[in-house]
Order: sequence, then C-alpha cells, then structure tokens
Amino acid sequence: MTENDIRVWCRREDFDENEVIHMVQSDKDRTRDFVSIIRQKRKGHNIHIPRKELKWGASNGARKIIEKYLVESLFIDNSFDLRQSQMNNIDVNYGIQFSIISLDKYFPVRGRPEIPESSSRILEFKDGTPSAVHYYTNKLEKIVMANTVVCCPPSSSKDKWGPGLISIVEKLGENKNRTPSPYLLRRTAETKKRTHQGSDRSLELNMKTIEVADMSIVSDKTVIVIDDRGHGVGRRRGVRPS
Repeated sequence: MTENDIRVWCRREDFDENEVIHMVQSDKDRTRDFVSIIRQKRKGHNIHIPRKELKWGASNGARKIIEKYLVESLFIDNSFDLRQSQMNNIDVNYGIQFSIISLDKYFPVRGRPEIPESSSRILEFKDGTPSAVHYYTNKLEKIVMANTVVCCPPSSSKDKWGPGLISIVEKLGENKNRTPSPYLLRRTAETKKRTHQGSDRSLELNMKTIEVADMSIVSDKTVIVIDDRGHGVGRRRGVRPS
C-alpha cells in the first residue's frame, strides 16, 4: 500500500492516519496485526491487545489509537465529561493521561447549616449504606464494560478497604461476566489518612505502599479501579462516587 492508500483506509476505518503511517514505518507486519485486533474489538469481539503490543504501539506514536481503545474497552457509555490527570514519570497507562469521571459532587459539610444531598449520599456510600451503594451501582452498571476486572484501592490502613467500595465491586461482579476483586490492591504499610493535616498525598507513597495481591488476575486484562475519593465514584481504569 502507498501512503495515500493508507490514509484513505484510515479515514474509512476511523484510525488516525498519521499514527498508522508512523507505526508502518517502524514495522509494517506488526502494525497490520495491531490494527486488526482493534478492528475486531470494535466489532464486539471479546479480545484484548497484550500489554507488550500496547507498549510497542505507544512507543511508536499510537497515542490516539490506544486512548480510544482503552476508553472503548472500559466503558459502555463514554459520553461523559472527562477531566485530565497527568501522572508524570510513572510508567503506566502507556504514556496517556488518566481521565477522571465524576458521578456526583461532594461539598465539604463542615460549617454548613444543611448538608447537600450529594455529599450526604457520598458519606453514606463510604460507610457502606445499602441505599447509597445501590444508587451508585445502578449508575456504574450503565457505564462499566463487560468482561472487565473490577477492583478498588485500599484505605490508608494496612489490609483495610472501605465497606462501600467492597460492596459495589462485588455487586458489579454479579453481571456482564465481570471479575470482582475488591482485595486485589493491598496496602502493605500504615499511612496517614489523606484528610489529616500534613498527611503525605504523593503518588510516590502510594506506589511504595500498595501492591497487586495476585498478578494472574490482571495479566493482559482490562481493569477498572473504583475509588470514592476526590471528585467522585469514577476514573479511567477507575471510577469514583465523590
């Protein structure tokens, strides 16, 4: 195929033409296999691109192609607003910014004469209140893709997880052939709660004190981490209620 042929094909198949041409210049056969898997995925086949191939694509300029693949692999509905969050110098997500979605808004309750409904619901979720867990489960059922591994981050304490997060991971695992793994991410050492003044909120601390308990569960799998901190139940590879 000539360069013009590749551009015509990319426009027809909805691939970024400059990225495909860049990959072809590196390895034509590998590029053919790479885009073939993505085309099959778009047609509804339950397949995943191996991590080593995603890393190769990322190193050869396939940023937009991989970002689109990740979103389509994670979410049924991707019409929501995404906020970008860059994790500098961390070799994760193939060099692509993490995108965070929020299902609710949290307003600090201290000093308020009345607690906003959304804030109250988020606090109830953290405590594992069934009605709040049910509310966010229904929202995520419409978003989280089938055949994914669903997990949650641990609390600041060693070997402890939030009751709301455990419940929602287990409930999402009841449908669409998802794999619920609420204890997959384990805190290996005690840390200060993020709400405490002077606590270390750095990414580096979390990287040092959180481990994957069983790598066989996530090897070459699509993984969603559901969190209840910050702005909501939701983030790419992650989803959060606040």
